[in-house]
Amino acid sequence: MTLNRLLPFAALAVAWCLACAPAQAKMAACAEKNALWGKFLQASGRKLSDAPPARDLAVESEGCGYETAMGRACWPSRDPIEERGGMNLYGMCYNNSINAIDLLGMKIECCGIESYLKEQGISTSLFTFDASTSIYSAVTGAGPTSGEGLILWRMLKAQTNFKIKDLSIKNLKKHVEARQTIVRNALKADFIFSTQPKPPGNIQLFFKDPQGYFDSINNGTSAIACERLSRIIFETGNKFEGDEYREYDGVWIPGDWGYIKNLAWEKDPNRWGNESISSPAFSGENVFHTGVSGSDDMFWGHFDNHKHPPMSESDWWIHIKDWKDKFGVSSGEPKWRNRIIYPRVGLSK
Repeated sequence: MTLNRLLPFAALAVAWCLACAPAQAKMAACAEKNALWGKFLQASGRKLSDAPPARDLAVESEGCGYETAMGRACWPSRDPIEERGGMNLYGMCYNNSINAIDLLGMKIECCGIESYLKEQGISTSLFTFDASTSIYSAVTGAGPTSGEGLILWRMLKAQTNFKIKDLSIKNLKKHVEARQTIVRNALKADFIFSTQPKPPGNIQLFFKDPQGYFDSINNGTSAIACERLSRIIFETGNKFEGDEYREYDGVWIPGDWGYIKNLAWEKDPNRWGNESISSPAFSGENVFHTGVSGSDDMFWGHFDNHKHPPMSESDWWIHIKDWKDKFGVSSGEPKWRNRIIYPRVGLSK
């Protein structure tokens, strides 16, 4: 999971140098050396071993690019480990000093993202962070099995990098809530299964308030097709932010929208119907991942009247294999479509 946390940042050491005024004529000289550390910049092409010994700061002050109003030279504090800590020599805490602490410049003690993960049952032993790419990844171990923790854990395990909008934990939480809303509405959906192309109720309300529209038609009597109901449920959480897609990699996250294809229909659509009201096609099932039960991933789909519980993948396979073609033969062939739709709320576009 990519949690890109790079924030606009001014090094803390600059705070004591607010009175510094740029001295443009001296900048070239200051670019070649850093008198505070008594070393030449590694970026200049010279080796640290070539650096001269530290000299009198009063003498070295002449080349500095900044000076106080009183004429005294000053420098923002650089990273002691030079470019080994990244090309930004004045960065700290991966440029996330608002949410992180690095007291001695040697180790990040806490970050907001890590704190959120820990709050949801994902300890530091269950994930790693790559500072060069700002990517969090899951490691081997058992993570949470419900709630926000399960969503976050599965995001860490997926091969997709989820980039958080505006680099904030607030937007990560918005994304998690969007997924929870999708799951919550799927599990309480109470509709009549139909292939009717016309949506029930006031469709204009859907575009203004997807949750309000869903609530107004979720009454046990509204007839609707599975794909259309799936779109309505999806937008109650996604709020028309746009679809995101990732390849099916075997990792399901609550709120993911998947599709189980019937390969038998693809081989011979005429044998299965033509999507008409009188002759519905058995081309596949739209499903939402809703969580886990024991070792099984659970999925909800609209294939029958009224409320019905989510089913495991194996139960869905049995369900589709039992589909009968127009000759009355049970011969469905289920397979996951190689594309998962997930909400964009809280993510960078």
